[in-house]
Amino acid sequence: VGHLTITVTENGYYSGQLKGSAGFKRFFNGEIQPNYSASNPVNAYKKDSTLVFQLEKAASGYYRLAGNIQPLVDNGKHQSFKLFKAVYGNAKRIPRKFRGRYTLLAPFPMTSDLDLPAGDVFACGAVSRVGQFKLYGYSSSGSKFSYASPVLETNRVPFFTRPEGFRETLLGDVRFRNKETSDFWGSIRYTRKTTNGAYYSDKFVKGLSLEGSRYRRPSTDELPLNSFSVADNNAVAEFVGGVFDGGRYSLTWNADGSMETTSTAIYSASATFNNKNGQFSGKYIVTPSNEGAPDVTTYLRGVVLQKKGVVSGQAETEDNGVGRYSIVPAP
Repeated sequence: VGHLTITVTENGYYSGQLKGSAGFKRFFNGEIQPNYSASNPVNAYKKDSTLVFQLEKAASGYYRLAGNIQPLVDNGKHQSFKLFKAVYGNAKRIPRKFRGRYTLLAPFPMTSDLDLPAGDVFACGAVSRVGQFKLYGYSSSGSKFSYASPVLETNRVPFFTRPEGFRETLLGDVRFRNKETSDFWGSIRYTRKTTNGAYYSDKFVKGLSLEGSRYRRPSTDELPLNSFSVADNNAVAEFVGGVFDGGRYSLTWNADGSMETTSTAIYSASATFNNKNGQFSGKYIVTPSNEGAPDVTTYLRGVVLQKKGVVSGQAETEDNGVGRYSIVPAP
């Protein structure tokens, strides 16, 4: 399981790169045969294998590559693939309806197991006029990631990134579709290696559902979601999973992006929403009742999903893992 790219030149040669979820990279090249097929030896997934593919013309008129990676030993197990063409660029710009800023969320499927992260995978990014989709965000465990890929034929994007530290892999398929609550959607396979000494030390493999939305900057006297009124104490922050599971507090979300909370003897909180890209970040600081005990700092971060009307992300507490952090309209 991984990410494969193959580039075919006009004179019939090809070059490719295979990246595995475990971290390996393999490069290969060769010449397309007269029957529009190709075969190349490659060491994949710790096995000597043969990579085979065939050019096929789709009903759309574009060519696609279909094939498989077959181990030389144990012929019954193989990885199949179908590659779609990057069709946009300087010569053909992507339609305007796809261009602009986006945000995405992929909630972790479990929030009650303290041995697993409970934060949302989230990111913000943009599609350029030449069809490049770029993202930067955080995995459920609080690890940073970035990713860039061209939008392919059928308006899909392969998703493959290994967050900071290379302990994790997020991979899947994203499709741009104008739906009631999303502008793109997909499924992600989220894996983490066994990592001795880390807060989340156990290996896991989870399936996540991803949704994305166009992000449009609000005017100077508006909030990015109409469900929030411009008023004092117009929002409530909620924690799910993590060390503050079930906790909540009131806040004021102002049109300039500031998120203000009245401090108490127990806690203080503040955050800032970036009206330009749809992302927020801040801190939640708790003062323990035990005299002399250090403050507990939690880092708040996430995005607004405008089409779905959701504000969510994660709360990463120092040395205490990651929970989900959401902001909802005040009752």
